[in-house]
Amino acid sequence: KDFKIDIRFSTPIQCVEPCSEGGYNVTFLVSGNPVTQQFDAVAVCSGVHNTPLIPAVPGLDSFAGEVLHSSAYKDMSQLRGKRVLVVGSQETAMDVGYRCVKAPTAATTMVVRRGFLSVPHVFGGEDGEPLDTLITNAFEATWQHRWMEMTRVKWEFTTVAIRVGFFLGSGTSIGWNQWAGRVRFVKRGFNYITKATDVMPYINRWAKAKLPWWRTALWSYLDCESDGAPLTPGIQVDVRRGNWSVMPGTKRVEFHDEARDESANPAPGSPTTHHVAEYDTMVLCTGYRQRFPFLKNCGGAKGEPVPAEPTTASATPTPTPTPKSTPTPTAGD
Repeated sequence: KDFKIDIRFSTPIQCVEPCSEGGYNVTFLVSGNPVTQQFDAVAVCSGVHNTPLIPAVPGLDSFAGEVLHSSAYKDMSQLRGKRVLVVGSQETAMDVGYRCVKAPTAATTMVVRRGFLSVPHVFGGEDGEPLDTLITNAFEATWQHRWMEMTRVKWEFTTVAIRVGFFLGSGTSIGWNQWAGRVRFVKRGFNYITKATDVMPYINRWAKAKLPWWRTALWSYLDCESDGAPLTPGIQVDVRRGNWSVMPGTKRVEFHDEARDESANPAPGSPTTHHVAEYDTMVLCTGYRQRFPFLKNCGGAKGEPVPAEPTTASATPTPTPTPKSTPTPTAGD
């Protein structure tokens, strides 16, 4: 009953530093003046989505169009009528790609490093079974010997069952209703799953157009919006993968590797192609850097866990450029 919570608003933290005798000195501002107070423990709950991660892409800093990090995207009017390049392949990139469709843009391309694995977060519509409840079953929760865990034997078997289910339900085994952008190894536990799938029918359009009608007709029931409404006519989203760069001082982007998936299942080792295209706007859906500038001398002898810097996707090891437009970071991207 004597427990009290002291909540202080409008109190910027300047420094958190370990004390030699134990605990931490926390320095914060009160009416503009620094005040230091000692605490036994400090929990940092400020989140990690605050400093945009800009990939090291040659020529990006001289791109003649507009460069936005996804945290700076606020409204579809930023995309409407433009030629847009979406960089990335996870949930944020897929969401931005779908908003490009709905804006609509003049043209939309998504560029990915190695492909993606598309699986919806819910099967059977919005009232269907969530993916998490389908994969958290008796076989996932039972005890297994450490050798089984090390060899991932269980995942090898479930991969076969999952891919067969994908094919029977959607016509392709590289993802659920995914006809383009395949990853090299479609395996359980080997890839991050992309669960934002509203844009997939628009990505599938050009890939399906290259196949004979009988190959896709049986699964045409999936060629619609998530609520069953017809797709917007005449709109598609291209997917390009691999290394790319910006031709300095222009709006032209040069794709150096596989310029476009030619089928749902391109042969391994297929020859690469070269492609150049112009864009008005780039949206970088590339995540965030983990920055805690107020932590001083942490992560050393006391062993406090400080997050490591994530790796960046780069075509060549060049310095990280500064985007032309300064993004306004927001949490939860």
